[in-house]
Amino acid sequence: MVQHVFFTTAYSLIYFISIAFFCWILIWSKKIRNNPAIFPFKVLMFLFIIWALDYSLFSFAQKLEEWIFLEKIAYLPYSLVPVFSFILAWQYTDHKDFFKSKWAFIPFIIPVFTLFFDWIPQIQHILMYDFYINTEGLMPSLDYQYGIWGFIHHTNGAIFTVGSFLLLTNTLIVNPRRHRKGNICLIIGIFIFLFWNLIYLAGFIQPWIYNLPVSFLLISVLFTLAIFRYHSLDFLPMARNLVLEKMDDPYVILSPDALVLDMNPSFARVFNLKPSDSIGVDFKNVFSSWPEIVSIISHPDWESKKDYIFSLETGEKKKSYSIKKSIISETDTEILGTALTFHDISELESTRVLLAESNEELKSINIQLHDEIAERIKIEEALKRSELSVRTILDSIHDAVFVHDKNGTILEVNEQMLHIYGISDKAVITEFSNIKDYLNPDLPNEQIHAYWESVLSGKDELIEGIAISPLNKEPFDAEFFITKIEFENHPVILTSIRNISDRKQVERALFKANEELNERTQEIQNQSIFLQYLIDTLPIPIFYKDITGIYTGCNTEFEKYYGAPRDRIIGKSVYDLWPEEMAKIYYEADLEVFQTPAHQQYETQIRYHDGSVHDVVFYKAPIFTVSNQVDGLIGTFLDITERKRSEEALKESESFNRGLVENLPDYIAVYGYGKKILYVNPALTAALGYQFDEFVSKPVFSYIADEFRIKVEEIISSRIQGNVPPIYEVDILCRDKTRRSVIVKGTHIQYRYQPAILLLMNDITIRKQIEQALKENEEKFVSIFKKTPDPVLILNSTYNIIEVNRGFEKYFDDSHTDVHGKNIDDLGIRLHQEDIELLLKKCENDINSSHIEMELLKGSGSPFIAEVAVSRIAVNDEQCFIVQIHDIDEIRKAHKAISQVNNKLKILSSITRHDILNRNMVTSVYSEMLLEDVKDPDAQRKLFAIRQSSDEIKNLIEFTGQYQNIGETVPTWQVLEQLFTLRPIQGFLSGINLTLDMEGIEIYADKMLVKVIYNLVENSVRHGKKITTISLSSHEESGNLVIWYEDDGGGISPEEKEKSFDKGFGKNTGLGLFLIREILSITGISIIENGIFGVGVRFEIVVPAGTWRLPCIN
Repeated sequence: MVQHVFFTTAYSLIYFISIAFFCWILIWSKKIRNNPAIFPFKVLMFLFIIWALDYSLFSFAQKLEEWIFLEKIAYLPYSLVPVFSFILAWQYTDHKDFFKSKWAFIPFIIPVFTLFFDWIPQIQHILMYDFYINTEGLMPSLDYQYGIWGFIHHTNGAIFTVGSFLLLTNTLIVNPRRHRKGNICLIIGIFIFLFWNLIYLAGFIQPWIYNLPVSFLLISVLFTLAIFRYHSLDFLPMARNLVLEKMDDPYVILSPDALVLDMNPSFARVFNLKPSDSIGVDFKNVFSSWPEIVSIISHPDWESKKDYIFSLETGEKKKSYSIKKSIISETDTEILGTALTFHDISELESTRVLLAESNEELKSINIQLHDEIAERIKIEEALKRSELSVRTILDSIHDAVFVHDKNGTILEVNEQMLHIYGISDKAVITEFSNIKDYLNPDLPNEQIHAYWESVLSGKDELIEGIAISPLNKEPFDAEFFITKIEFENHPVILTSIRNISDRKQVERALFKANEELNERTQEIQNQSIFLQYLIDTLPIPIFYKDITGIYTGCNTEFEKYYGAPRDRIIGKSVYDLWPEEMAKIYYEADLEVFQTPAHQQYETQIRYHDGSVHDVVFYKAPIFTVSNQVDGLIGTFLDITERKRSEEALKESESFNRGLVENLPDYIAVYGYGKKILYVNPALTAALGYQFDEFVSKPVFSYIADEFRIKVEEIISSRIQGNVPPIYEVDILCRDKTRRSVIVKGTHIQYRYQPAILLLMNDITIRKQIEQALKENEEKFVSIFKKTPDPVLILNSTYNIIEVNRGFEKYFDDSHTDVHGKNIDDLGIRLHQEDIELLLKKCENDINSSHIEMELLKGSGSPFIAEVAVSRIAVNDEQCFIVQIHDIDEIRKAHKAISQVNNKLKILSSITRHDILNRNMVTSVYSEMLLEDVKDPDAQRKLFAIRQSSDEIKNLIEFTGQYQNIGETVPTWQVLEQLFTLRPIQGFLSGINLTLDMEGIEIYADKMLVKVIYNLVENSVRHGKKITTISLSSHEESGNLVIWYEDDGGGISPEEKEKSFDKGFGKNTGLGLFLIREILSITGISIIENGIFGVGVRFEIVVPAGTWRLPCIN
């Protein structure tokens, strides 16, 4: 009973601790908004809370109906946990949203039917049936049989749990660095759930072991580690992974020892690699076809964040890439790897080259234009200063020059014109004599003549258009300068035509380059907008600064942190935004980034705009220009206030778990794959008598008994190979050469970052001793059963006879063979099923036994008085009854004869007392009369002595009347608390506070027990000094019941305590306490007074074992 209470309390405590962990995780998860796995995770935590709470209530269930009701509630989380574990793993491993699929309802079909069968009684047997309470373990548990749907339900749960396990394990294999430790915690948690259910369904463990809360505690601790220690569901790492997967730029991660850990799809596509063939391979082997990359990465002077450019031929195209290196670390000292980003700069390179060439051409054209303008100015000045011949002027011009009239008729041309138009013979001019033959034929005549009219009016024209050779009709870009000159004393028109095809080609190329540059600029602006949108969605503050420390940008979270929009932040320095002492710290940290330049990480405290102080970790990195010069920095900080609190809580949890392991009564040992012991808990060292250091590094077989070693070696080898051996039993050796028998269960764990085996050993030494004692007791019981002279029967639950002893055969002249299988009603001995049921209902306490006197018939047909006792026993797990018949016929006849003699003596004694009292009354009356008449003092003294003697004689005669009743009747079971309700006793208790704390306990005593209570209360009232309280309480000592009767009336002096029970001692008759002791002694009950004098009396009444019992339950 005590053991059940202890384990009930321990189980409930561990369940409540698990519930606290799950509630903590569930409350934390409310902060997560954008994580696709958070919804199934919340549901899973809620189901675990319901499950653990329901199992904790099992410890307090008393009736079978309560157990069944709680088990039905448990099927809600039991059926849904595997489904939501699978959904969580699906969402967590970057698959598409499960609930948006049209097949999302399928996993819930079997759980819905399970709950349907669970809660409808008429069809519940399809799921489970035959419920009973199993009391074999450390504490009771509910056991039942599974119907066909029960196996379907368990198979469905196993499938989804295995699916969850495989999804997470595949993620760990494909991408071992992505949330590795968090994934391991989640995988172990799901594995514990799967393993625990499978070994239970396979029958390796009993229901009470299956209900152990250790699995819930381990799962809650593992989920807490995954969430708070390793941030498995944080949005930032998942967002980072999502961004990297969708990056156009190739991206690869190398380990510290230069192995490829991960790559994004762009990297695999550009370098034509398969991730499965490349991950885990040395980077030199992966990049063996690109020695330029190997030399760049292997260069000893390659500093962090420095860009290198190399060319890569992919098909017919040759592309240029810049390589940027970043260090990945969790702490300042622990470097996890190196990230390489390959940025395609092919278009930028070609644009840069084209712009450079265009700039050179523009410079050349500008110089040429400058020279030509200078030359034209000289010509115009020369025309104004002198009247040189037109031929001289024309020949000095490098353009094609036509001199013509207002109708276009050519009057003169220069040599350069012939060269530009490809005319070798000047006679061709005669054939094509109009300048229009040399112009674009699509140009309207009206427009041409309009230009000429404008020039003749004194306005020069400079236009661009198309010129055409009259010979081959090939057009070319030309610039036309039209002016008026004097030719042979007549105003004519001079048209200078310059071939600008080369310049136009450059301009068109420059225009195209400008368009491409604008498109690229727009793309960069779009990328900038996307990046700004991206960082605005990140849940951490981010900011940018230029080289002077001025803020140039930030995201929405930084606005929230500062408490102002970004237009009030951008353009300001730290001294403009923060208090001087904080600004100085920020400025010096920024200056260190600019001067190093390198990544910067430090932990500090900051004050938000609302005044709250938060623990944060700052991350800063320099921004480089194309020329690899520091141009500014980008920074962020991560609020680790909750993480610090979680770390503290985790430390407390680890401390609790260590304390739990250190204080577990079961033995725990851990050994490595080298089969040597790594750890043992204090319970094991104490049991075996060794010190901890004597275990560590010793072979695990050193402490196994010789006959078990071969078996244990096979089991350990099998377990190391990954198999799951069954639970087994061995003997382990103690220092004093004694043995301890243990049941061993094992599982794989990580101990100090190495694979190991955890052994949990349950000491069954005492249990085996008890089993042996039970076996011996059973043999004794059989011997007593057969040899006892009283008739004894064993009945099954339907009151059919299973066994009878020799005493029964002797009394009733029926052999075992004759009565076996008969119903008790068919024996004909006047003992019926109703009599037995009446006896069982009479007292249903822990003893489960009662007796009654009744008349039965012997085998000869003669009746006799017997005392029939019935007890419950278990035979082969079936509740049976043992009926014992004790012949008290002769005793009853003797008792009747004695009773008749006592009655006669009582009558004689009563007559004698009556006569004595009459004579004594005469003496008393005459002495009273003489006292009134006699005046002599000496005679009065003598008469007073006679009257006093008469009173004493009267008291003695009355006492003999009471004393003769002691033991007259058979003692009975009586409830002390009920005696206090009798009217004579209640008359003394007016104005006195009565406290009774007996819980209805019955004691076996003489029927004059009421006189005991009456005398105790009368003494308290008569002799107590201002008595206000009387109390009655009890407690158990060594099987005896100790009853304390106490009051606050002052008590008895030490020298009178023992004398107070003597006959004649006292202030009244001197017989009250003497009578109390005599009445109680009839059934072996003793009484003493041990109260504190001056406080009150305390009568200690000791009731021997067997003469008191707990109250009967009707």
